[in-house]
Amino acid sequence: MVKVVYVAGPYSAPDSWHREQNIRAAEEVATEIMSWRWCGDPVAVICVHTMARYWYGYIEEAEAIAADMELLRRSDAVVLVAGWQWSKGTQAEIREAAFAGKPIYESVEALYSDNPSQPDSLIARFDEPAEVPF
Repeated sequence: MVKVVYVAGPYSAPDSWHREQNIRAAEEVATEIMSWRWCGDPVAVICVHTMARYWYGYIEEAEAIAADMELLRRSDAVVLVAGWQWSKGTQAEIREAAFAGKPIYESVEALYSDNPSQPDSLIARFDEPAEVPF
């Protein structure tokens, strides 16, 4: 059976160049996931970053977020992209995934070793002091 994995990570940024860097980081994670099997099963990836790349400014943000959350709820697991701690959107996705009982993995390596993170430990790290990439 095909497993569906949702990629969660920063999207918004102060300018289009940094937003594109966030999209590319998510795209890289999605591509890496697609090249493997998870627990022996084929994988389909939902990467809303790449879906929304050209929609910015054309679709209301609340509408896009509602659609993203529905896709997350329909997935089997969530994999985080680096920098998730500083992203309010990713924090909301983590909360939603935890509420829905979805396993959350901090990396592709964690996904393939089937080593999910505890949601409470992730939530405790929201906004942890560190250098924000921009």
